[in-house]
Amino acid sequence: MSRLALLVILACFWTASWAFSTGPPDSICTTMTPGHGAGDTSSLGSSYTVTTSANQYSPGSKITVTISGNGATNFKGFMIQVRTVGGTNAVGSITTTAANERSACSGAAATHNTNADKASVSVDWTAPSTSVGDVQVWATIVQTKLVWTTVKRSIITAASVTGGSTAPGGSTAAGGSTASTTTTTTTTTTPPPISSMKPIVTSACGSTKSCFKNSIACGTDCEYLLTWEPVGDEIQFEMSGISDGYIAVGFSKDMQMGDDNVIACTNRGTVSNNYQFNKAGPGPIDPNNLHFGLSSTAGGSDGPGRISCSFSRKKSFSGARKKRARDASQVFDLANSYYLFFARGPVDSNDNVQQHTNIPAVSAKQADFSSNHQLLAGEADRPLAKAHACLMLIAWVGLASTGILMARYYKPQWSSSKLCGEKVWFAVHRTLMISVVLLNIIALLLILAELNWTWSLQVAHPIIGIIVIGLAFVQPIMAFFRPHPDGKNRWIFNWAHWFVGTSAHILSAPAIFLGMRTPRLYLPDYALYIMIAFVVWHVFIDIILEIYQCYVNYSKKKNRPEEYPMGIQKDVPAPPPDNRGHFLRQVIIVLYVIVTAGLLTAMVVITAKYPN
Repeated sequence: MSRLALLVILACFWTASWAFSTGPPDSICTTMTPGHGAGDTSSLGSSYTVTTSANQYSPGSKITVTISGNGATNFKGFMIQVRTVGGTNAVGSITTTAANERSACSGAAATHNTNADKASVSVDWTAPSTSVGDVQVWATIVQTKLVWTTVKRSIITAASVTGGSTAPGGSTAAGGSTASTTTTTTTTTTPPPISSMKPIVTSACGSTKSCFKNSIACGTDCEYLLTWEPVGDEIQFEMSGISDGYIAVGFSKDMQMGDDNVIACTNRGTVSNNYQFNKAGPGPIDPNNLHFGLSSTAGGSDGPGRISCSFSRKKSFSGARKKRARDASQVFDLANSYYLFFARGPVDSNDNVQQHTNIPAVSAKQADFSSNHQLLAGEADRPLAKAHACLMLIAWVGLASTGILMARYYKPQWSSSKLCGEKVWFAVHRTLMISVVLLNIIALLLILAELNWTWSLQVAHPIIGIIVIGLAFVQPIMAFFRPHPDGKNRWIFNWAHWFVGTSAHILSAPAIFLGMRTPRLYLPDYALYIMIAFVVWHVFIDIILEIYQCYVNYSKKKNRPEEYPMGIQKDVPAPPPDNRGHFLRQVIIVLYVIVTAGLLTAMVVITAKYPN
């Protein structure tokens, strides 16, 4: 098992290092979603800026699009497309200007050609020969294999085109007659522009007003930003964010979506007070009055690709005003504290808010609307997701790894001793592996509860995870029905038991790596480094034990292998006692357990505590 595991793990690391070296395949031209990593890391968007050399285009014009890192933030990969606002099809063509760039998607996109660090890239977009209305730059930026984001910024408006043509025959004909002249005027119109809003001032955050945003350092470029300030019996709110449909803030009694008071601002300047039931899109509290409970509403844009709005709301509502709502419980009293959600998504042709398209950012703690403080988005303490992750770490890093080593190298160890009436290696192995199965079942139930008992297979982590859980669950079933050691079909069980167990253990490593970067956890880089350290440590011990076992077998006078035939269980008589190598193996397993326990404890603590 050790040689196969080593080759697979090294292959995984080699693939991870070079997966994005020459750019993505054309199969992702529509989704612009990398086939690696745990998912879109929305908070990464504030680390990069997407700019254009012009804010308006005419048919056939050329505009330069630039991606640049803010400060010292570099990136390894990218893909750029220009699409119609609200659409998914690329328009125009893109040409590259540097050796580390190349065209993609039949010339409709540009991407990287090397995986070297990049501080900025620039490409040239040529507009279509006819106007297609307002367009928007889409850029997927890959910082590392596990960290990437897609940003939509820099709306480029279509210039109004007015032209005339004179029909043939506009000259004086023979005989002094003049032919008629026909003039055709064609005008391309764009949607009426929304009001321009002043950028929200963030310098007073935490002093004279409160702020909820994606980064402590962001200002007018925040991916999402909400500020509030008590004024008398009202609270004045300002909200801004990147979206081409709507942005919304939700007031929630818990950290789960559903049964929340949602205030949304659309790209047409509409501000509405809504209530969201479970996972359905929010609906207005008062269908006849979208501004129910709100005053001084204003909506517009504070920059390309951004939506901004402001509104005021009383802290508490009187009984008479509550009766106007469909349900009095829908009117949240802001004298209480609530968790904050920030979401964005599309609107329909009637400007109605639809289901959000991103995983909403959640405040780490409840917002107190009577005091001034700062809250960061994306710091939600998701206890069920964290419990799921901790149990999986314990199961696969701690228990399964130790149990596999015991079955592989410790069958001759303590041959004259019994544990609970069984051989020591078998009793330990069985206990550990049954515990792995039980922890996997509990962890699966926890994450399903976190996801409201729904399942998504759009990213790699749940796909690999469910395969690992399935393989782990099959193992005890096969063991229960295994043939007698002397049975003619015993070899089938031996190989099947080895293959299923080895596959589950190897696949658990990438599942854990991907899980650490899911939006519900998104653990820091040092958590990944600790997991890498464990993989290296386990492979190192596996190799040491394999080499030492070969040495012991070779050095025996009778050259009788100390290792049992693969898969033989407790029913096989123990070989004659031979203490050669027993002491060193005991030292190795004790050292392995101590180091593994330390690395495991560090990962569990980080998972449970981060980012608090």
